Amino acid sequence: MYGGAVPRTPASPTYEGRHHESVEAKSVIATTAAGFLRAGQVVFFDAGTTALAVATHVPRDRR
Repeated sequence: MYGGAVPRTPASPTYEGRHHESVEAKSVIATTAAGFLRAGQVVFFDAGTTALAVATHVPRDRR
């Protein structure tokens, strides 16, 4: 918004705080997203807490 006030976001401003928010939803997203990954693909993850959840759901034997 240009030149006006906006409501504060309900999200935590810290990474640690966001890590503990919406854990169940992030797990569902992570499981679904990891299911799309195939052997031989290259995937880049950003530093977000949902991306971390996806990375932890990628099978360890996936190449």
